[in-house]
Amino acid sequence: MVLKKKGFTVIEVMVSLLVFIIGIGIFSVSYINLVRQQLINQRLQATLGNFRLGLEKIWREMKYGVNFTTSTNEITFKRVYDCGEVAISYNGSSLIYKLNGKPSNLTDPDLIKINSFEIYTTGNLSDDPNADYSQRSIKLITLAIRAEANMQNFYVPLNFQISVAPINSIFPSSPCP
Repeated sequence: MVLKKKGFTVIEVMVSLLVFIIGIGIFSVSYINLVRQQLINQRLQATLGNFRLGLEKIWREMKYGVNFTTSTNEITFKRVYDCGEVAISYNGSSLIYKLNGKPSNLTDPDLIKINSFEIYTTGNLSDDPNADYSQRSIKLITLAIRAEANMQNFYVPLNFQISVAPINSIFPSSPCP
């Protein structure tokens, strides 16, 4: 009786090694794409969180503001609690917040590019200067913002709208000169 040696031939080892390498290659490409997508999602969430924080600041300031004036790309008013002059404007790429003439960016143009900033106001504004302040004040302010979030290789379109009913409409006279 002749004993046969048990084992693998070189071709069988090469084929199994090739299948293993192809499997590892597919897995690693999938893993790299998954990690890349996760980084993009984290960047988008951080960008949106920062932008929402800026919008919350705008809303809070406008809620407790008086003596509003608006133009096509700027809204100015005074804060009730300290009569500080606030201006929120759009400079072509970002939102600018000015307090007593000192500007600061509300948005980072590298992360979010503002494409349009529109201001809408409503209310029964009286032209009579002797009328109560509550009759001359703006009742509702809506800011519509169109932007793009920069995700390094592509842009994500963003549309935001905030509406504020300022507390100023209940004052019989303006608390700030």
